[in-house]
Amino acid sequence: MTIQKRRTEFIYYDCTNFYFEIEEAEDDKQFGVSKENRPLPIVEMGLFMDRNGIPPAFCINPENESEQLSLIPLEKKLKAHLKKWALAPEG
Repeated sequence: MTIQKRRTEFIYYDCTNFYFEIEEAEDDKQFGVSKENRPLPIVEMGLFMDRNGIPPAFCINPENESEQLSLIPLEKKLKAHLKKWALAPEG
């Protein structure tokens, strides 16, 4: 078995939403804006990926929070583990 070196010179960031077929919001599952216009509670997943597509970090947030704000705490966690990297957000 060969273990590949992590390629973290560039870190990519993206967010996506997951919806739940439940009637009421609970915990992190909150009503928010859905691309499919579904009237269901959803959560947002923020994901960092290295150049090989391997995620070094991710987070799950309530959808009633701003997508841009989800990057900040996750970025702080990543800085603690990687010495040198550049962020390439979805454009």
